Amino acid sequence: MKKTGIICAALLGSAVAVRAQQAPPAVPPNHPYSPNQDKTTELAGKLNSVDSHKRSLTISLGSGQRQVVKLADAATITRDGATAALDQLKPGDDIRATYDPAAHLALTVTVQSSGKK
Repeated sequence: MKKTGIICAALLGSAVAVRAQQAPPAVPPNHPYSPNQDKTTELAGKLNSVDSHKRSLTISLGSGQRQVVKLADAATITRDGATAALDQLKPGDDIRATYDPAAHLALTVTVQSSGKK
């Protein structure tokens, strides 16, 4: 009986130690998304369309492909050097977006209107 108690205590202690060593979640719940700036890429091309309800853009890339990009909640948008709202972006504008491919989110969007070159 004494051996059984010692074995149970050892197993319980091991389980607690393993639980304590587990890593915390990558993004704690209820915290804003924090991008890893080292893992971002830049997309550049022409703005094809804007979906304000989904907070997404479709960009026609130089390769001829189209890329749909969802904007992060805290994404910054600049058009012709000034802060802009999503509904101010127009198809045909030149666009550059800093994009986090792991999260599938655009972090910054810089647009040059098609008439301002």
